[in-house]
Amino acid sequence: MSSKIKVDTIENVAGSGNVSLGSGHNLVVPGTLAITGASTLTGATTIGGDLTVDTSTLKVDASNNRVGVGTTSPDGALHVKGMSDHGRLIIEHGGTSGSTNHNFISFHNHGGN
Repeated sequence: MSSKIKVDTIENVAGSGNVSLGSGHNLVVPGTLAITGASTLTGATTIGGDLTVDTSTLKVDASNNRVGVGTTSPDGALHVKGMSDHGRLIIEHGGTSGSTNHNFISFHNHGGN
């Protein structure tokens, strides 16, 4: 026997707290789930479709198996479009995050040459 909870509308709810489902249960939301404010996901997370973060910061195009950074239309498996960082791709190793102890690959646009 399965149990179901159906909620059509929740309005003017004051207070705070948690809503939880017991172990082994799923929350299914048909349509769009809108979450506002800071949110935390814990555990394994699977997204069955495209993923967009902050419009064009990060785009996963699931239908073409492509990832774009700085672009909403990746043209290859990994498409990185630099903005004000002059096309630098930084690959950091060891040290403190944000330190100057990193290597980078620099690309320059010299008028199509």
